[in-house]
Amino acid sequence: MRYWPTVVLSFVAGVFFAGVLVVGAMADKAPERPRPGSEDKPVERKVAEKKMAWSLKEAKNYFDSMTLISTQHAPPRFSLELSKQLPTEWKIAVDEVEKDEASGRLTAKLTLQKPEGEAAQVLTDVKTIVSLGQLAAGKHVLEVMLKTDKGDYELVAVYFLDGDGTEK
Repeated sequence: MRYWPTVVLSFVAGVFFAGVLVVGAMADKAPERPRPGSEDKPVERKVAEKKMAWSLKEAKNYFDSMTLISTQHAPPRFSLELSKQLPTEWKIAVDEVEKDEASGRLTAKLTLQKPEGEAAQVLTDVKTIVSLGQLAAGKHVLEVMLKTDKGDYELVAVYFLDGDGTEK
């Protein structure tokens, strides 16, 4: 009977440390890749920098914010700034942008890069700029394809650009 406090304390300590190990193992796992939201409704977004007669509408959007940027060159060159809340040290890299001048279709291929080792899991705003180059007046469709480091490309966003090439 004189050993019962030691047995009880050993049992409680064992349960405590087992709980710490389980919680620690769960905390080491990086969160799964964020999935596209269910908000597929068209929304007007702003066109920044030089005031051009261009509009930007989204049909499907994975990103938290987007801004169409035009340069002061003649003819203007366009870029699309995309922003997404992701864990610290995650990055979005632009792999390539394909242009089909005849159909007005642009396809931007991006890669979601996770950190190699352990990283803090604090959400931060990750911004990526996709250079679209010169766009002829008219209607264009921009498809944004995203993949993880080892996965296949998935369609995550579709934007419609419309402009007549004149300044406002």
